[in-house]
Amino acid sequence: MTTPKALANVLRATVFCALAALPFSMPVAAQEVAIDFASHLGPSGPQMQVFKWWADEVKSRSEGRIEVVNFFYSQSLVKAPDQLAAAGDGRATIVWTTPSYNPSDMPLATITEIPFMTENVVAWGRALEELYATNADVKAEFDQRGVQLLFAPPVGGASIGAKMPITKLEDLEGMKIRAFGYLSQALAAAGASPTGMSGAEIYEAVKRGVLDAYSGVIFEVLGDLKLYEVGPHLTGVGMGAFSQGVFLMNKDIYDGLPDDLKAIIGEVSKEASLRSAAVMTEAETAVCDTILAAGGTATLLPAAEVERWKEMLGDDILSNWIAEREARGLPAQAVADQWAELVAEYEAETDYTSGVVQCAERSPS
Repeated sequence: MTTPKALANVLRATVFCALAALPFSMPVAAQEVAIDFASHLGPSGPQMQVFKWWADEVKSRSEGRIEVVNFFYSQSLVKAPDQLAAAGDGRATIVWTTPSYNPSDMPLATITEIPFMTENVVAWGRALEELYATNADVKAEFDQRGVQLLFAPPVGGASIGAKMPITKLEDLEGMKIRAFGYLSQALAAAGASPTGMSGAEIYEAVKRGVLDAYSGVIFEVLGDLKLYEVGPHLTGVGMGAFSQGVFLMNKDIYDGLPDDLKAIIGEVSKEASLRSAAVMTEAETAVCDTILAAGGTATLLPAAEVERWKEMLGDDILSNWIAEREARGLPAQAVADQWAELVAEYEAETDYTSGVVQCAERSPS
Protein backbone atom coordinates (compact mmCIF):
# COMPACT_ATOMS: atom_id res chain seq x y z
CA MET A 1 0.00 0.00 0.00
CA THR A 2 1.35 3.44 -0.91
CA THR A 3 1.35 5.80 2.04
CA PRO A 4 0.67 9.55 1.78
CA LYS A 5 4.35 10.18 2.42
CA ALA A 6 5.39 7.78 -0.33
CA LEU A 7 2.99 9.44 -2.76
CA ALA A 8 4.33 12.87 -1.80
CA ASN A 9 7.91 11.75 -2.39
CA VAL A 10 7.07 10.25 -5.79
CA LEU A 11 5.10 13.36 -6.83
CA ARG A 12 7.95 15.61 -5.67
CA ALA A 13 10.44 13.63 -7.77
CA THR A 14 8.05 13.68 -10.77
CA VAL A 15 7.49 17.43 -10.55
CA PHE A 16 11.21 18.13 -10.38
CA CYS A 17 11.89 15.81 -13.33
CA ALA A 18 9.20 17.61 -15.35
CA LEU A 19 10.66 21.01 -14.48
CA ALA A 20 14.09 19.86 -15.51
CA ALA A 21 12.73 19.10 -18.99
CA LEU A 22 11.43 22.67 -19.53
CA PRO A 23 13.39 25.27 -21.55
CA PHE A 24 16.60 26.40 -19.85
CA SER A 25 15.33 29.98 -19.63
CA MET A 26 12.89 28.86 -16.98
CA PRO A 27 13.93 28.39 -13.32
CA VAL A 28 14.62 24.75 -12.47
CA ALA A 29 14.29 23.24 -9.00
CA ALA A 30 17.72 22.47 -7.55
CA GLN A 31 16.70 19.21 -5.92
CA GLU A 32 15.13 16.21 -7.60
CA VAL A 33 14.40 14.24 -4.43
CA ALA A 34 14.93 14.60 -0.71
CA ILE A 35 15.91 11.32 0.91
CA ASP A 36 14.92 10.04 4.34
CA PHE A 37 17.29 7.29 5.46
CA ALA A 38 16.52 4.73 8.19
CA SER A 39 18.50 1.99 9.91
CA HIS A 40 18.43 -0.03 13.11
CA LEU A 41 22.16 0.64 13.53
CA GLY A 42 23.66 3.62 15.33
CA PRO A 43 25.51 6.35 13.44
CA SER A 44 29.10 5.31 14.20
CA GLY A 45 29.28 1.85 12.58
CA PRO A 46 31.22 1.27 9.35
CA GLN A 47 28.10 0.70 7.26
CA MET A 48 26.76 4.07 8.36
CA GLN A 49 30.12 5.73 7.70
CA VAL A 50 30.05 4.38 4.16
CA PHE A 51 26.48 5.60 3.68
CA LYS A 52 27.40 9.09 4.91
CA TRP A 53 30.14 9.13 2.28
CA TRP A 54 27.57 7.92 -0.29
CA ALA A 55 25.18 10.71 0.71
CA ASP A 56 27.87 13.39 0.43
CA GLU A 57 29.07 12.09 -2.94
CA VAL A 58 25.61 11.81 -4.44
CA LYS A 59 24.77 15.35 -3.34
CA SER A 60 28.04 16.71 -4.71
CA ARG A 61 27.95 14.92 -8.06
CA SER A 62 24.28 15.74 -8.60
CA GLU A 63 24.91 19.38 -7.64
CA GLY A 64 22.35 19.13 -4.88
CA ARG A 65 19.59 17.58 -6.97
CA ILE A 66 19.64 14.55 -4.65
CA GLU A 67 20.15 15.06 -0.93
CA VAL A 68 19.76 12.91 2.15
CA VAL A 69 17.95 15.33 4.44
CA ASN A 70 17.14 13.03 7.38
CA PHE A 71 19.15 10.24 8.98
CA PHE A 72 17.03 8.07 11.26
CA TYR A 73 19.35 5.79 13.26
CA SER A 74 18.78 3.16 15.96
CA GLN A 75 15.22 2.27 14.88
CA SER A 76 14.07 5.85 15.48
CA LEU A 77 11.81 5.79 12.40
CA VAL A 78 10.82 2.11 12.16
CA LYS A 79 11.81 -1.12 13.88
CA ALA A 80 14.39 -3.35 12.20
CA PRO A 81 11.90 -5.96 10.86
CA ASP A 82 9.78 -3.15 9.34
CA GLN A 83 12.57 -1.50 7.36
CA LEU A 84 11.97 -3.48 4.16
CA ALA A 85 8.29 -2.54 4.15
CA ALA A 86 9.14 1.07 5.02
CA ALA A 87 11.39 1.39 1.98
CA GLY A 88 8.75 -0.22 -0.20
CA ASP A 89 5.86 1.97 0.93
CA GLY A 90 7.83 5.21 1.16
CA ARG A 91 7.99 5.82 4.89
CA ALA A 92 11.73 5.83 4.24
CA THR A 93 13.43 6.50 0.92
CA ILE A 94 16.50 4.37 1.65
CA VAL A 95 17.11 1.80 4.39
CA TRP A 96 19.94 -0.43 5.54
CA THR A 97 18.56 -3.82 6.46
CA THR A 98 19.12 -7.53 5.89
CA PRO A 99 17.01 -10.25 4.25
CA SER A 100 17.43 -12.15 7.54
CA TYR A 101 14.77 -9.91 9.09
CA ASN A 102 12.22 -10.75 6.38
CA PRO A 103 12.88 -14.32 5.18
CA SER A 104 9.31 -14.92 4.02
CA ASP A 105 9.42 -11.78 1.88
CA MET A 106 12.86 -12.46 0.40
CA PRO A 107 13.18 -16.25 0.37
CA LEU A 108 15.81 -16.42 -2.39
CA ALA A 109 17.95 -13.63 -0.92
CA THR A 110 18.28 -15.66 2.28
CA ILE A 111 20.87 -17.78 0.46
CA THR A 112 23.14 -15.25 2.22
CA GLU A 113 22.33 -16.95 5.55
CA ILE A 114 23.81 -20.38 4.77
CA PRO A 115 26.76 -20.92 7.16
CA PHE A 116 30.14 -22.56 6.54
CA MET A 117 30.39 -21.41 2.91
CA THR A 118 33.11 -18.76 3.21
CA GLU A 119 34.97 -16.62 5.74
CA ASN A 120 35.37 -13.95 3.07
CA VAL A 121 32.46 -11.62 3.78
CA VAL A 122 33.68 -9.15 1.15
CA ALA A 123 33.16 -11.83 -1.52
CA TRP A 124 29.74 -12.57 0.06
CA GLY A 125 28.51 -9.00 -0.44
CA ARG A 126 29.89 -8.67 -3.96
CA ALA A 127 28.27 -11.99 -4.88
CA LEU A 128 24.85 -10.71 -3.79
CA GLU A 129 25.24 -7.54 -5.85
CA GLU A 130 25.98 -9.62 -8.95
CA LEU A 131 23.26 -12.14 -8.19
CA TYR A 132 20.77 -9.25 -8.08
CA ALA A 133 22.12 -7.81 -11.32
CA THR A 134 22.13 -11.09 -13.29
CA ASN A 135 19.38 -13.30 -11.86
CA ALA A 136 15.87 -12.22 -12.88
CA ASP A 137 14.16 -14.30 -10.17
CA VAL A 138 16.22 -12.73 -7.39
CA LYS A 139 15.69 -9.22 -8.76
CA ALA A 140 11.95 -9.88 -9.02
CA GLU A 141 11.93 -10.62 -5.30
CA PHE A 142 13.20 -7.11 -4.60
CA ASP A 143 10.89 -5.56 -7.22
CA GLN A 144 7.86 -7.19 -5.62
CA ARG A 145 8.72 -5.47 -2.34
CA GLY A 146 9.03 -2.12 -4.09
CA VAL A 147 12.77 -1.70 -3.54
CA GLN A 148 15.92 -1.22 -5.61
CA LEU A 149 19.21 -2.67 -4.36
CA LEU A 150 21.89 0.02 -4.30
CA PHE A 151 24.80 -1.97 -2.85
CA ALA A 152 25.59 -4.66 -0.31
CA PRO A 153 28.54 -3.74 1.93
CA PRO A 154 30.22 -6.59 3.82
CA VAL A 155 29.31 -7.34 7.42
CA GLY A 156 31.43 -9.34 9.85
CA GLY A 157 31.22 -13.11 10.11
CA ALA A 158 29.89 -15.30 12.89
CA SER A 159 31.41 -15.45 16.36
CA ILE A 160 30.10 -16.29 19.82
CA GLY A 161 30.52 -14.04 22.83
CA ALA A 162 30.38 -15.57 26.31
CA LYS A 163 31.80 -15.31 29.80
CA MET A 164 34.38 -18.00 28.95
CA PRO A 165 36.12 -18.98 25.70
CA ILE A 166 34.60 -21.87 23.75
CA THR A 167 37.22 -24.52 22.99
CA LYS A 168 35.11 -27.51 21.89
CA LEU A 169 31.62 -28.23 20.64
CA GLU A 170 30.64 -29.77 23.96
CA ASP A 171 30.98 -26.31 25.53
CA LEU A 172 27.88 -25.27 23.57
CA GLU A 173 25.65 -27.98 24.99
CA GLY A 174 22.75 -26.48 26.90
CA MET A 175 23.92 -22.89 26.38
CA LYS A 176 21.19 -20.33 25.79
CA ILE A 177 22.57 -18.37 22.86
CA ARG A 178 21.03 -15.49 20.98
CA ALA A 179 20.77 -16.45 17.31
CA PHE A 180 18.52 -16.28 14.26
CA GLY A 181 17.97 -17.94 10.91
CA TYR A 182 20.17 -20.82 9.85
CA LEU A 183 22.70 -19.85 12.49
CA SER A 184 20.12 -21.10 14.99
CA GLN A 185 19.94 -24.46 13.23
CA ALA A 186 23.72 -24.87 13.32
CA LEU A 187 23.86 -24.04 17.03
CA ALA A 188 20.97 -26.38 17.85
CA ALA A 189 22.76 -29.20 16.05
CA ALA A 190 25.69 -28.68 18.43
CA GLY A 191 23.40 -28.94 21.46
CA ALA A 192 22.87 -25.25 22.17
CA SER A 193 19.51 -23.63 22.86
CA PRO A 194 19.21 -20.75 20.35
CA THR A 195 16.99 -17.84 21.36
CA GLY A 196 15.75 -15.06 19.10
CA MET A 197 15.84 -11.43 20.19
CA SER A 198 16.92 -8.08 18.81
CA GLY A 199 20.46 -6.84 19.12
CA ALA A 200 19.34 -4.12 21.49
CA GLU A 201 18.06 -6.70 23.99
CA ILE A 202 21.20 -8.84 24.19
CA TYR A 203 23.17 -6.83 26.76
CA GLU A 204 20.53 -7.01 29.49
CA ALA A 205 19.64 -10.61 28.65
CA VAL A 206 23.24 -11.77 29.17
CA LYS A 207 23.69 -9.55 32.21
CA ARG A 208 20.60 -11.03 33.88
CA GLY A 209 21.37 -14.61 32.91
CA VAL A 210 18.50 -14.95 30.47
CA LEU A 211 21.20 -15.75 27.91
CA ASP A 212 24.52 -17.49 28.43
CA ALA A 213 26.04 -16.16 25.23
CA TYR A 214 25.31 -14.28 22.02
CA SER A 215 25.89 -14.84 18.32
CA GLY A 216 24.55 -13.31 15.14
CA VAL A 217 26.14 -9.95 15.98
CA ILE A 218 28.50 -8.57 13.37
CA PHE A 219 31.94 -8.05 14.87
CA GLU A 220 32.27 -4.38 13.97
CA VAL A 221 29.25 -3.29 16.05
CA LEU A 222 30.20 -5.13 19.26
CA GLY A 223 31.77 -1.92 20.54
CA ASP A 224 28.63 0.15 20.00
CA LEU A 225 26.50 -2.44 21.79
CA LYS A 226 29.12 -2.84 24.55
CA LEU A 227 28.55 -6.59 24.54
CA TYR A 228 32.17 -7.18 25.54
CA GLU A 229 31.17 -5.98 29.01
CA VAL A 230 28.83 -8.92 29.59
CA GLY A 231 30.34 -11.49 27.23
CA PRO A 232 34.01 -10.52 27.07
CA HIS A 233 35.35 -13.68 25.43
CA LEU A 234 34.81 -13.85 21.67
CA THR A 235 35.25 -17.13 19.84
CA GLY A 236 35.49 -17.36 16.09
CA VAL A 237 33.60 -20.53 15.23
CA GLY A 238 34.46 -20.93 11.56
CA MET A 239 30.94 -20.41 10.21
CA GLY A 240 32.03 -17.34 8.28
CA ALA A 241 29.41 -15.21 6.57
CA PHE A 242 25.94 -15.77 8.00
CA SER A 243 23.97 -12.72 6.86
CA GLN A 244 24.24 -9.78 4.51
CA GLY A 245 23.32 -6.13 4.82
CA VAL A 246 21.70 -4.26 1.94
CA PHE A 247 21.05 -0.62 1.12
CA LEU A 248 17.60 -0.46 -0.49
CA MET A 249 15.87 2.48 -2.16
CA ASN A 250 12.16 2.96 -2.80
CA LYS A 251 11.71 1.71 -6.35
CA ASP A 252 9.02 4.19 -7.38
CA ILE A 253 11.27 7.10 -6.46
CA TYR A 254 14.30 5.49 -8.11
CA ASP A 255 12.37 4.70 -11.30
CA GLY A 256 11.09 8.29 -11.44
CA LEU A 257 14.58 9.79 -11.55
CA PRO A 258 16.10 10.96 -14.83
CA ASP A 259 18.81 8.79 -16.35
CA ASP A 260 21.67 11.08 -15.36
CA LEU A 261 20.76 10.83 -11.68
CA LYS A 262 20.33 7.07 -11.90
CA ALA A 263 23.83 6.96 -13.40
CA ILE A 264 25.23 9.00 -10.51
CA ILE A 265 23.54 6.74 -7.96
CA GLY A 266 24.90 3.65 -9.71
CA GLU A 267 28.41 5.07 -9.95
CA VAL A 268 28.57 6.16 -6.31
CA SER A 269 26.98 2.92 -5.09
CA LYS A 270 29.64 0.88 -6.89
CA GLU A 271 32.41 2.99 -5.37
CA ALA A 272 30.81 2.75 -1.92
CA SER A 273 30.72 -1.02 -2.19
CA LEU A 274 34.41 -1.12 -3.08
CA ARG A 275 35.51 1.20 -0.28
CA SER A 276 33.32 -0.47 2.37
CA ALA A 277 35.75 -3.36 2.95
CA ALA A 278 38.54 -1.03 4.09
CA VAL A 279 36.15 0.92 6.32
CA MET A 280 34.93 -2.30 7.92
CA THR A 281 38.46 -3.57 8.52
CA GLU A 282 39.38 -0.31 10.29
CA ALA A 283 36.26 -0.63 12.44
CA GLU A 284 37.04 -4.24 13.31
CA THR A 285 40.54 -3.22 14.44
CA ALA A 286 39.06 -0.52 16.66
CA VAL A 287 36.56 -2.97 18.17
CA CYS A 288 39.37 -5.42 18.91
CA ASP A 289 41.31 -2.60 20.63
CA THR A 290 38.27 -1.92 22.82
CA ILE A 291 37.70 -5.59 23.69
CA LEU A 292 41.33 -6.23 24.63
CA ALA A 293 41.63 -2.97 26.60
CA ALA A 294 38.58 -4.01 28.64
CA GLY A 295 40.20 -7.33 29.55
CA GLY A 296 38.38 -9.43 26.99
CA THR A 297 39.88 -12.01 24.65
CA ALA A 298 39.36 -13.42 21.19
CA THR A 299 40.07 -17.05 20.32
CA LEU A 300 39.29 -19.45 17.51
CA LEU A 301 37.47 -22.74 17.76
CA PRO A 302 40.09 -25.38 16.82
CA ALA A 303 39.97 -26.43 13.17
CA ALA A 304 39.23 -30.03 14.14
CA GLU A 305 36.14 -28.88 16.05
CA VAL A 306 34.97 -26.79 13.10
CA GLU A 307 35.30 -29.84 10.86
CA ARG A 308 33.34 -31.94 13.37
CA TRP A 309 30.60 -29.34 13.29
CA LYS A 310 30.49 -29.26 9.50
CA GLU A 311 30.36 -33.06 9.36
CA MET A 312 27.57 -33.05 11.94
CA LEU A 313 25.52 -30.70 9.75
CA GLY A 314 26.46 -32.24 6.42
CA ASP A 315 24.56 -30.45 3.67
CA ASP A 316 21.30 -30.47 5.61
CA ILE A 317 20.93 -26.69 5.91
CA LEU A 318 21.50 -25.97 2.22
CA SER A 319 19.49 -29.01 1.12
CA ASN A 320 16.56 -27.96 3.31
CA TRP A 321 16.83 -24.37 2.08
CA ILE A 322 16.56 -25.60 -1.50
CA ALA A 323 13.79 -28.12 -0.84
CA GLU A 324 11.58 -25.65 1.06
CA ARG A 325 11.78 -23.08 -1.73
CA GLU A 326 11.46 -25.53 -4.62
CA ALA A 327 8.25 -26.76 -2.94
CA ARG A 328 6.95 -23.19 -3.27
CA GLY A 329 7.79 -23.13 -6.96
CA LEU A 330 10.96 -21.07 -6.58
CA PRO A 331 14.13 -21.85 -8.59
CA ALA A 332 16.21 -22.40 -5.45
CA GLN A 333 18.59 -25.00 -6.89
CA ALA A 334 19.54 -22.71 -9.76
CA VAL A 335 20.04 -19.81 -7.38
CA ALA A 336 22.15 -21.92 -5.02
CA ASP A 337 24.32 -23.12 -7.90
CA GLN A 338 24.88 -19.61 -9.21
CA TRP A 339 25.51 -18.36 -5.70
CA ALA A 340 28.27 -20.90 -5.09
CA GLU A 341 29.92 -19.94 -8.39
CA LEU A 342 29.78 -16.22 -7.62
CA VAL A 343 31.14 -16.63 -4.10
CA ALA A 344 34.06 -18.67 -5.44
CA GLU A 345 34.69 -16.09 -8.17
CA TYR A 346 34.81 -13.18 -5.74
CA GLU A 347 36.84 -15.12 -3.18
CA ALA A 348 39.55 -15.34 -5.84
CA GLU A 349 39.35 -11.59 -6.47
CA THR A 350 39.25 -10.27 -2.90
CA ASP A 351 41.50 -10.53 0.13
CA TYR A 352 39.95 -10.42 3.59
CA THR A 353 40.77 -11.74 7.05
CA SER A 354 37.91 -11.58 9.53
CA GLY A 355 37.96 -9.25 12.50
CA VAL A 356 37.73 -12.05 15.05
CA VAL A 357 40.64 -13.92 13.41
CA GLN A 358 42.80 -10.78 13.47
CA CYS A 359 41.77 -10.10 17.04
CA ALA A 360 42.61 -13.66 18.07
CA GLU A 361 46.12 -13.14 16.69
CA ARG A 362 46.53 -10.09 18.95
CA SER A 363 44.81 -11.57 22.00
CA PRO A 364 46.96 -12.71 24.95
CA SER A 365 47.20 -16.50 25.07
